[in-house]
Amino acid sequence: MSGINQSDKIPSTGKPALFKLPEKGDYSLGAEPPSASNRLTYNTDDASTLERFKIRELCEGWPLHRDACEWSDLREIFDPKAFINISWQQNYRDKAIDTWAEGWAKGEFICHRVLGHAVDIKGDRAIDKMKCTISWRFADENGVEWDCDW
Repeated sequence: MSGINQSDKIPSTGKPALFKLPEKGDYSLGAEPPSASNRLTYNTDDASTLERFKIRELCEGWPLHRDACEWSDLREIFDPKAFINISWQQNYRDKAIDTWAEGWAKGEFICHRVLGHAVDIKGDRAIDKMKCTISWRFADENGVEWDCDW
């Protein structure tokens, strides 16, 4: 796989890709994916490290405030026009948060455990890779409680 082409675009946005977008079948199992050159990751100066920690703080705040029903703090993390795309829901900020609040009101309890981060910054774009496990407790239509971990 080569570096990034000037013509590489992010699908659906048309914005230039700063990180190489993989093609289907590009990697074999266990192969290391390519990285953007000139990116800021580890052992950088204090200002760059602070920028990475700011991004990490936002990413950690999302599950923390969500799991604690701190809806106002959660709204502060996202831009009012933010589109949130998670495994089971794709919605704009306010609708996504309203859906989570409705779930809590119905007794759906979810706990996210954040296990680690890596933040890559290139230019004015960044990627946060976050490892996390999720526990979910809910009752089905018969009143049977279920616990699910993934």
